[in-house]
Amino acid sequence: MRAQTSAELHPATLRTRRFATFALVVALGVAGWLPTSYFMSLIVREQLGGGITGAALVIGTLHLTRIVGSLATGHWIARLSSRTVHSLGLAGMVVLMLTLVLAPNVGWVIAVAPLTGLSMACFWTGLQTYQIETAPPPRRGAAVGIIGFVVVLVPGVAGVGQGIVADAFGFRVFALVAGAALVLSLLLTLRILPGPSAPRAVRRSPSIGFAELVRFRSLGAVLAIRTASSIGYAAVLLLAGPKMIAAGGDLRTVGAMTLVAAIGGAAAQVAIGRWSDHYGRRLAVVLALALAIPATAAFGFVDNIAGLLIVATVWAAANWGINTMAVTLCGDLAPPGALSRVMVLDGVAFSMGTTAGAILIAATGAAVPQIGFYVGATALVLGLTAVPLLGRTIRS
Repeated sequence: MRAQTSAELHPATLRTRRFATFALVVALGVAGWLPTSYFMSLIVREQLGGGITGAALVIGTLHLTRIVGSLATGHWIARLSSRTVHSLGLAGMVVLMLTLVLAPNVGWVIAVAPLTGLSMACFWTGLQTYQIETAPPPRRGAAVGIIGFVVVLVPGVAGVGQGIVADAFGFRVFALVAGAALVLSLLLTLRILPGPSAPRAVRRSPSIGFAELVRFRSLGAVLAIRTASSIGYAAVLLLAGPKMIAAGGDLRTVGAMTLVAAIGGAAAQVAIGRWSDHYGRRLAVVLALALAIPATAAFGFVDNIAGLLIVATVWAAANWGINTMAVTLCGDLAPPGALSRVMVLDGVAFSMGTTAGAILIAATGAAVPQIGFYVGATALVLGLTAVPLLGRTIRS
């Protein structure tokens, strides 16, 4: 039997049933998970009495266990498939939502945090590997950008509704709504989403170890940028909601912040993905970092609601632009057969940065919250210094 060519496995179009179904599955999954992560510091502080330190402990534990769990997901993807691993992640997140509904105190959430961290690894590594496996290589930037559009916009819209629900009925009902979206995403993934079309031999990882992959200069630079940007992400994740409350807002205002940020960030994803397909990845990374640095710092000194909404919009566009480029570059740079391992490293870099950011916020943010934003901006500046290591051969 004649072997299928790359063009046959990946027809150069995104107008397929597979891609549309995948976008729907992603939309429901992130509608359940990301608003919960955005509101986590408020859930721990307001509902469970844990304060900023408790929220930082929860976030740090989630991402620390995600790092450990990520090292296994590449092997699981090679044996099971990216779709199956993504399903395992969705199932684990449903367990967290049930815990948030039933937990009398923050200790319960901390107890299930290791399972949730492993679920996050499965969720994101499975999702990112699947989209690279099924995206046409000539349209890879556009495909990742469109999924990035979904990942940013849908949680923003859902966040507004869930903010209203939390304000009216409390965070336990909030968790029920989020859990329902995750359950529906899981059912669609298992029953409707097609499996990756690439042959098993293409998905199987070769004997290239994680340490060897990191030593590839361009890939190491991507991971360094990813880690640095995640420190800034942790600062905003933990402190932006409380900052909005301190400026005179309420839970509905926090939901509005997620919405305007989502609209700006989502629109940027499609543009930056398509733009990078034509003009190159490196310049796109530079532009995203150049926006993220001042936007992260601005959270520290802007003290009015309108200003914070503007800052959140710019920050989201830049932060998710970095995410889109990191995933796309990992797809570009992965050696043959090592895609799942490279995506694992991307997830590890993200969680290492988020864990480090959570530790820094726990040490400084409770007493002087604005310092956390400045720490995040400084980390992004350090990430910018890794851009020259990307080299001049990035696919355009």
